[in-house]
Amino acid sequence: ASRHLRDPEVIAWVLEAAAGSCESCGNPAPFIRSDGEPFLEVHHVRPLGEGGPDTTDNAAACCPNCHRQLHHDPTRNRLRLDLIASVKRLNDYPPS
Repeated sequence: ASRHLRDPEVIAWVLEAAAGSCESCGNPAPFIRSDGEPFLEVHHVRPLGEGGPDTTDNAAACCPNCHRQLHHDPTRNRLRLDLIASVKRLNDYPPS
């Protein structure tokens, strides 16, 4: 799989906007990292490999369980659409 470079400013902005809670399930981050920040992962709603941009309107902060679910669950497209509907900044980018 090819790796895409991610903008650290996008990551920082999304994590700040999430304020310590998963933007998918709404639960608090599962633990606090050694630097004192809540542990959340940044998920690209339309994956970079499908032509999604590395921008704040295509990225959400998720707990590890929701992040894996958004990638691997059989209902992942429905989960993706629910995430877009619940987080107002997100856009539904078409696949390239």
